[in-house]
Amino acid sequence: TELEENLQEFKLEEGYPEKGKTLLGGVEAAKFEYTAKLVGNEYKYMQIICIKGGTIYYFTYTALAEAYDSHLEAVQKILDNFSFKK
Repeated sequence: TELEENLQEFKLEEGYPEKGKTLLGGVEAAKFEYTAKLVGNEYKYMQIICIKGGTIYYFTYTALAEAYDSHLEAVQKILDNFSFKK
């Protein structure tokens, strides 16, 4: 497929998935970090996945691999302030 042709060298980071240590809006979640090449560029991804009320929620942060760490503080602020509506 076109996606398989363009998303190459997929690699899950060591120590992931991280379960039981991550919350999304106060709900226990699984955290994944991985890298992959897409159209010749290397990207790093963070996905946090949880289930609340029978619905699956995904939070995804994606950046060029070399810029990934420079935005982590802002991403963490977003996660710290994330909440589900009641």
